[in-house]
Parts: sequence; C-alpha cells; structure tokens
Amino acid sequence: MDQPTPAQVPEQFSAEVGAMAGAPASVDQSMGIFVSYTRRDDSTLVLQLRSALELAGYRVLGDWLLSTGDDWESGLDAMMHEADGVVVVVGSSALDSNSVMRETTTLLGRGLAERIPIVPLLHGGMLLGEIRSSGTRGPG
Repeated sequence: MDQPTPAQVPEQFSAEVGAMAGAPASVDQSMGIFVSYTRRDDSTLVLQLRSALELAGYRVLGDWLLSTGDDWESGLDAMMHEADGVVVVVGSSALDSNSVMRETTTLLGRGLAERIPIVPLLHGGMLLGEIRSSGTRGPG
C-alpha cells in the first residue's frame, strides 16, 4: 500500500479522527484535538495537520498555544485533560523526546480510562515495528 503524501495526511487524518470520535458531519466547535509532536521532526506536517483539523471544525490544542513565561508542563497537562481526541506525530525524533514520551504516557492512561481516541501518525519513514521495539529507547 502506498504511503500518503504529507499534503494528503491531514485530510485523511481529519476524516479518521472524526469517524473514531463518532463526530457528525458538522463538528462541534468545542471538540478539542491535542497534538503531541517534537519540533525536531517535520513541523510542516504538524502545520498541515493543524490546518486540516481546524478546517474540519476542531479546536486544535498543542504547545503553540503557550507563551514565553507560561508554565509549560501545567499548560500542556490542562490541554491534554480537556482533549476529546489525540494525535501523536511519530517521526524519528519522537521516540527519543522526553516531552513526547511524557505526553504519550499521560494520554495513554487517560485514553484507556476515558476511551478517548489516540491516533499515532507515522511519518518520515517510521514503521510500526520501530515503535513496538522502542521500549529500550524511552525517556532518558
């Protein structure tokens, strides 16, 4: 199966998240999607993803909403708590990012407890097997 181009990913993702969350054709503007990523990976993809989700009617949450001087940890925790769905952008740097690993651990716990959709978005040549075998590459 061919991999979608970066330009196709946000459109495809938006439809998949909407379907997973049981979203109607018109999305409730209060429905928030948290995006976990590392800036060391492709930030263009994250911008495209944000745009597609916003165009679909979602409120997109992430570190770009924080400002210098904000308490980033508590700000991100608050966004993760209010999210109705999550996408974790997984590129080569994400597996070595303390922030992404912390966010993913928090979100997985919440996702299991509250049944919120969590969608990994693999890019940059990442394969599912690399994520499965990354247990030894965790936060450090």
